[in-house]
Formats: sequence, structure tokens, C-alpha cells
Amino acid sequence: MHVFGEKLKPLKSFVIYYGAEEDAKAFTAFDLVVLESSYTKIVKDLKKENKIVLAYLSIGEVNSSRSYFHYLKSKQLLLENNPNWPDAFLIDIRNPEWGSYIVETLIPSILGNGFDGIFIDTLDSPIEKERVNPEKFDGMKKAAIDIIEKARRAHPGMKIMLNRAYGIAPDVASSIDYILGESICNTYDFSKKKYLPVDDKLYMEQVKILDDIKGRNPLIQAMTLDYCDEKDQSRRQEIYKKEKKNGFIPYVTTIDLGRVSKPDRK
Repeated sequence: MHVFGEKLKPLKSFVIYYGAEEDAKAFTAFDLVVLESSYTKIVKDLKKENKIVLAYLSIGEVNSSRSYFHYLKSKQLLLENNPNWPDAFLIDIRNPEWGSYIVETLIPSILGNGFDGIFIDTLDSPIEKERVNPEKFDGMKKAAIDIIEKARRAHPGMKIMLNRAYGIAPDVASSIDYILGESICNTYDFSKKKYLPVDDKLYMEQVKILDDIKGRNPLIQAMTLDYCDEKDQSRRQEIYKKEKKNGFIPYVTTIDLGRVSKPDRK
């Protein structure tokens, strides 16, 4: 069993897959696998191959298809929906019932299904709400920090990967195992429906943030997730080369995350 605070085995590759069709053989080339939390049937096989397997857990937003969506709605925890993903609704994470539900219900269910831990997503949404309107949404950042720290205390043996959430990531560096920079080199523009490079200045700003987080906890491993047209092999290789040069563990795929893209072989 992993004891938090111990150095983890260095990773060379990882994959994020939100589909529900691939078998364990599709992930042979990867050291760490992030799956949709409901896709449990291959977890045991992946663990036999010594893969680290994390379950997707959206903390800042909830999709209307989730089994607990109506529970959150009944507790009046839902705000407006995400314009890029209309079926996803922002959660008022300041309500302590949400944090308790995560730590006492969702995470135990995930760990009970054999996952090694969680991949925390969508915390950027409530953090951004507080940045834009601090008077109305005061306390979102503090709540995000509290949820992660509470989860760590309650489940000290699990692994935690945090997606972005740069507004709080330095504060929880001592409580996580992995930090992910999403869309830091190449991204998908929903309005233009195109894959586009990220401005070099913005890229380097994010590199600095990720390096700072690693500096606060030298045991953290930093990964990057970039989106690129599958047919544009030249650009894919450029991204892999750039991310590795800056000391990251990269993965390049398409925006839907519904397929397993080939890892970089170089």
C-alpha cells in the first residue's frame, strides 16, 4: 500500500481515457491510467500489470448524467451550466455537504472498485468564479483547498492527481502526488472548433507555475495534457519534444478523450 509522503516510482507515460470500450491491452504502453470512475471492469487487469489506475472525479462541476446529480440539485448546490459542456453544472463547493459527500461516499466507492486514487477535475470553475466576482463567490478557493486536504487526511494511502487549479495548487502541493497542466502547449478552441497552439508567453507562465508547485513538494510528478488533431503527427511530435524538454510527462490526444492515442516512442 502506498504511504503518502514516500517517493513514488517515476513515470514515463500516462493516459486519460473517458471511453468505455477498450480492454486492458490498449493501455500496455502506459504507466498510469486515468479512467471514468464508472468504467471498472478493466481495473483489476490493469492492476495485475502494475499500472497505477486513477478514477476521474469532477469536484467543481457535475454532469446531469451522474447518479448523484439530483441529490446535489435537491440540496440547492448547483449554479449555472458550463457553456462548453451544457450538461455540466457548476457546484457551489462552499457547502460542507458536498465536501463530506466526496470524502465519505464518492471516494470510498472509487477505492472499493480497485482504483488507486482520484484524478480531480474542474476546480478551475469555482476558483474562476471567485476571481471574477469575489464578493458573491468568496470562499470558493478556501473550500477547494479544504476538500483536498480533507480527502488526503481521510484516505492517506490513495494517490491524488490535480488538474490545473493553479489558483490553489501551490497551497495543496503537500497533499497531492501529481499535478497536471491541461492545454498548456496546444489546445482546442470550442468557438472555432479548431486545435490551436498556445501563445509561447502563456505557455512559459504555466511552466513556471508547474515548476513552482514541484518546488513546494519535490515528490510531485508533473504531467501535461495537450490536444491536437490525430492526423497532425508533426505537431504531435513537436508537443511531446517541447514538454519533455521542460521536464514534464506528456500525453497528446483529441479533445473528446474517448480514444487511446499512441504514446510518444522517442
